[in-house]
Amino acid sequence: IYQHVADESPVILWMTDAEGDHVYYNRCWYEFTGSSKQHKADGEFWLQSLHPDDKEQCLQQIKSAMRDYLPMRLTYRLRNAAGEYCWMLDQSRPCFGQQGVFLGYVGAVVDISEQKKAEQAQERTNYDLARANKHAQLNRQMNDHLQVCNDMSEVHAVLSNFVPKLFSSS
Repeated sequence: IYQHVADESPVILWMTDAEGDHVYYNRCWYEFTGSSKQHKADGEFWLQSLHPDDKEQCLQQIKSAMRDYLPMRLTYRLRNAAGEYCWMLDQSRPCFGQQGVFLGYVGAVVDISEQKKAEQAQERTNYDLARANKHAQLNRQMNDHLQVCNDMSEVHAVLSNFVPKLFSSS
């Protein structure tokens, strides 16, 4: 029944031995990555599936956690069966036998790509709002200065000061 539960789980489940070699992946792993069961004990396949920009950080975090038998929480991009990179949240914890002997890690991985897209959209919106707010403040300041201008030379001076700020790329 445990194998059935693991295979029907909507998330990737995995397990390593005490040396850190992967010894188990559930069906969701194979479906997501498009790999075959022969890759089950091949930790290199997981490493090859990581986005190149995420490898070093992941390996450092794993090494550090394994040294002290600490739980891990990793965020990285993993290549799926279609060859696209998806953002993943990988959480694991160490397992110990009845005598306190370290047996390895057990973990679960979920696709957080939609959450990452929403966060990126929120960041873009925040940037756009901050920029619009800056422009509104500059427009108000410029308008205040223009209201007290007595001649065209004063208008020109105000515009010369504010226009470059309003149309800068920042």
